[in-house]
Order: sequence, then structure tokens, then C-alpha cells
Amino acid sequence: MIALSSPVTLTIRQQATTLAWQLVRAARLPFKIAQSQAWATVRLLSQMQTGPTEFSYIKDDRTRRVAIGERPAPAIDKPLVIRYFDLEAGDIRSFRIDRLVTA
Repeated sequence: MIALSSPVTLTIRQQATTLAWQLVRAARLPFKIAQSQAWATVRLLSQMQTGPTEFSYIKDDRTRRVAIGERPAPAIDKPLVIRYFDLEAGDIRSFRIDRLVTA
């Protein structure tokens, strides 16, 4: 499985497609939904590289969390998980990409 911070250089389209297939396998999402989530994730990660970004996701307790965050410098992620520095809480947080709502 290719992690989000893989050292292999892929085009944005390849990253999104690889991520979509990982979501299909791991989260059992239909490909169309997985592809949409993958593109939203790629967009979010690119926005987070430029500075603080507002986004929301569904937490484990099924509540919606609106966050403002940025990527920590050495971002080593688990597959299908985004780690970010939450500017409101002042701490590192993470969420699964299949739970991303808006970016």
C-alpha cells in the first residue's frame, strides 16, 4: 500500500487514483465515492502545504468537526490517515480520509 507521504514521485492524477483504489479496498467504498474522496484529499493536502486550511470531517463519535490546521513538517502518515497540526487546539490531530467532509 502506498502511503500518502510516499517517496515515489507520482503525478497528482496518479496519487488520486492510487488513493481511490486504497479506499475501495480498505473502506469498502464504491469507486465513484472513493475517487471523489481521493481528489478532496489531494486538494486538502496541497492547500495544507501552503498554509492553514479550514476543513471538516466526521469524528469517531459521528459528530462533525470543523478544524483549521496545517501539515507538520515531517508528516509520516499511516495509510489513509491524515495527520495535521490543529491551530485551535494547539496539538497534533488525525482523521481517516474516508471521513473527510469538506476541504
